[in-house]
Amino acid sequence: MTNWFGTQHVKLVLALWFLLAINMMVMELSDVVATAGFVSNIGSDSLPWLWLVMTLLTLVGASGYSVLVDRYSRLNLITWLLGLMGMFYLALMFLFRAQIPDKITFPLLSIITDQQYYILPLAFWALANDVFSVTEGKRVFPLVASGAVIGSLAGNSLAGVSAELLEQQSAGPEAIFVLAALLLIVSMIVLRIAFFRHHVRARQSKDEDTSLMKSLQVGIEYFSKVAMLKMVAIIMLLSGVALAMLEFYFLRSIETNTSGNSLEFQQFLGYFKTAQTIGLLTFQWLITRRLLEKVALKNSFMVLPAFLLGASGIALGLVGVWGVAIGRFFARMVQRGWDEPTRKSLQGLIPDERRGRVALFMDSVFYNFATIASSLWMALLLWLLRSAMITEPVFQYISLGTALVAAFGAMLAGFNFHRVYEKSLLDWRFARSKRKSVLDNIEF
Repeated sequence: MTNWFGTQHVKLVLALWFLLAINMMVMELSDVVATAGFVSNIGSDSLPWLWLVMTLLTLVGASGYSVLVDRYSRLNLITWLLGLMGMFYLALMFLFRAQIPDKITFPLLSIITDQQYYILPLAFWALANDVFSVTEGKRVFPLVASGAVIGSLAGNSLAGVSAELLEQQSAGPEAIFVLAALLLIVSMIVLRIAFFRHHVRARQSKDEDTSLMKSLQVGIEYFSKVAMLKMVAIIMLLSGVALAMLEFYFLRSIETNTSGNSLEFQQFLGYFKTAQTIGLLTFQWLITRRLLEKVALKNSFMVLPAFLLGASGIALGLVGVWGVAIGRFFARMVQRGWDEPTRKSLQGLIPDERRGRVALFMDSVFYNFATIASSLWMALLLWLLRSAMITEPVFQYISLGTALVAAFGAMLAGFNFHRVYEKSLLDWRFARSKRKSVLDNIEF
């Protein structure tokens, strides 16, 4: 039997942890800068349209990724993506140095950060599932996922500190983009060194048809034919709506609280997300590691909807920035600390040659469609608010009420997932991955 604690396995775990930490550090730092700059210079009323554009572009990028992910080496894909993102940040540095208008640069930064947030983790977790079996993944993934928490802590802390430093020096964020590019290049080198003599045992799709339509058909087949995945789709869509509504009202409340001051906005958001990340790290180490292996997978998908329901209730009950901040705090903590590792464990049941495309739906497509629906709904509510057809308090109750209803629907879908889980495991679409999970632990 393969020794899980062997030197090679430890090296791979550390490399994956480092890669995830660096990616999240760069992403969180850029996200705070982009969000503060956009809301302060353009206004929160334009956020739904920004989110709509970002989501549509993410769907295009994710669709292109889906064509490649199961046809080519995941290791090579991540290498190319890291290099490409590094080039994008260097290009942003030149744009800011050339003093291109903020109405162009900050939306562009937001779009690049959003692409990094969705596409890189998809390739990362596809590679992680190639390296570790389902059983190993339940032990390893919470540890690897903690790298994202450490990276988030570093990125958000740096965002808060850098805001004041840049203000004192009357400087722009160009240095931040240079740092981001260098970190991504270093992580790319570390990844290649760690996997230099390690052969990733993963099947690659041999289908001659690698078109976008074929890739979509694979994902649609799984989520339309397998009962438990159908419930996962509903959970993801409704949870995405609740998260989007909470996020929008959270940013809108900060804008009101800081009177549109970019520095104060960036400091508040950076330090708040730092505190949230500390809470997330504590949650992962004290709760996720101890309970994820003990709680049956069929019960795990009810946790996030339950917390979203409570978060929406808190935001409705406590008017102002701190009410929605507390709600967002717990919702995001459970989403990243519990729901993400749970989804990765479920994805381990999918055969190698289809896992990447199915994971694309589970981790990206459903949340993106939820964001599109939420953005259009928020845009309509904002139009009613500007037309004086509703007041600000009514706008708040409708927005957060939408989150509450969506969370309740997701919770019902979670109960249904529990009901159909065991029957769904007998579906032939999971058969090949079961053979893999056994054979991967045997040395021939």
